[in-house]
Amino acid sequence: MPLLGRPERLKLMEAVASVVPDDVAVFAGASGTGIPQVLDYIQDAAGAGADCAVVMPPFFVKLSSAQLVDYAYSIADVSPLPIILYHHLRMPTPINADCAVKLAEHPNIIGMKETSGCSDRIVELSECLRGTNFRLYQGSEALVLPSLEQGGWGCITALSNLAPKLHRDILDAYERGEHEQAKQLQEQLTRLWRVFKLPSLGESFAHFLQAMIVPLWRQGLLNSPHTLFNGYKLDASYEKEILDFYDSWLNEFKTKQEDASVLNG
Repeated sequence: MPLLGRPERLKLMEAVASVVPDDVAVFAGASGTGIPQVLDYIQDAAGAGADCAVVMPPFFVKLSSAQLVDYAYSIADVSPLPIILYHHLRMPTPINADCAVKLAEHPNIIGMKETSGCSDRIVELSECLRGTNFRLYQGSEALVLPSLEQGGWGCITALSNLAPKLHRDILDAYERGEHEQAKQLQEQLTRLWRVFKLPSLGESFAHFLQAMIVPLWRQGLLNSPHTLFNGYKLDASYEKEILDFYDSWLNEFKTKQEDASVLNG
């Protein structure tokens, strides 16, 4: 979303909302550099049919915890959609546990996407928020099951675009009380998550996008492997590295599961 202009963002949200069943919630990214911009994005999301707006702390500028609460409250006070805050290490302003407790007190702030990759932080947040209706969604694939075990509501991850069935199977197995099955599936997801540990992936955001886009293109779900950066040329050697990783993981998964339709199954 940060790479798109407002018309493109609106077109994307409308396209998603038009095909999603009525009983499935649409979370729309609405992060920006200040309150007016974020509220514009939220209004667009509401008009497009989204059910919730996901908002990061403001880009570029760092706020104190008290200022972040004021920022979030100012948005939530007038937002036509409920708000989910998004904690990520790339943002200059962290959402600490005390801040999360204050955020949970606002009736229009219903949860947070947590992408620190820290299991201790999940424990701390869960303990602080116990007894509230504030929803914690895990953003790190390696911590989906541990978050559920701490009372988390689910996950919002990048790799759910590539392996939605695997994510769904973890949630379903946990809800059925099949903890050993959920653990085995989590181990497979954690192995897939290690794609983010490839040194070449961390060289640029374009490489990150390519790691998500190329597998979808090869499966016929995208018409082109090009990223959103104009003039960026597909790196053939990096493409091979990414596909080799996914092929190795998928072959391993097939040896462990009878149903191997995990990618976009």
